[in-house]
Amino acid sequence: MTAHAEANLADELTAHAVASIEAADHFALPFPHIVFRDFFPADSYQYRVRHAPDRGVRSDHRHGNAHGSAPLWR
Repeated sequence: MTAHAEANLADELTAHAVASIEAADHFALPFPHIVFRDFFPADSYQYRVRHAPDRGVRSDHRHGNAHGSAPLWR
């Protein structure tokens, strides 16, 4: 991919993400949260799903720790 094509792709992905963020729904219940719909373009999302590592490769990357609390990010 050329530098120009990469820049265009980055601009398209950014514009798509910004539109998703601007159209996001926010809710207070059952806890405060935001829902982003179609954050990635459909073709980009499908590519990411098809090329995701096998489940066994990701098994060490779980949310939380053995005690059920979320890790602290600094």
